[in-house]
Amino acid sequence: MKSVIAALAVANATTARAADGVAVYDRVCVACHQPGGVGVTGLAPPVAAKHLANAATKNPNYAVLVVLNGLSGHLPLADGQEMTGIMPPVGASLTDDEVADVVNYVYGTLNGAKSAIDGKAVAALRAEKPTAKDLRTLREELLK
Repeated sequence: MKSVIAALAVANATTARAADGVAVYDRVCVACHQPGGVGVTGLAPPVAAKHLANAATKNPNYAVLVVLNGLSGHLPLADGQEMTGIMPPVGASLTDDEVADVVNYVYGTLNGAKSAIDGKAVAALRAEKPTAKDLRTLREELLK
C-alpha cells in the first residue's frame, strides 16, 4: 500500500511540475515563441525544434543556460534558414524550479524528449556565464 501511495505522490508531483512548466511558458515565453513553440519569423525562433530535442539528451544544460543568460546574434535554424535576434535573459525573474519546469516543458511536451532538469541543476548553472557566441556554438552543434 505504501508503494502505491508513493507512486501516486510522484505522479501527482510530476503532473504538477508539468502544469507549472506550461504556466511559466504561457507567462514568459509564449508572446515570442508562440503556442506550440512555433516561433515568429524574424522575431523568435521555434522552440519546438530539432536542436532542442537534441539538447534534451546531448546537452540538457543548453536551454537552461539560454533562459538564464539570453541569446543574441545570428542564429541558424533547423530548416536551414537563419535569423538575427535577441532573447533577453529571463532567468533572473524566475525561480530555479520555474526555470527547470519551463525547460522540461520545452524539451518534453514541445519536443517529445525526456528531460529531468531540476531546480538544483538550475541553481548550479546560474554561476555559469557563457557568452552569446558560446551559446550559438552549442546551438550549432545541436542542429547536427
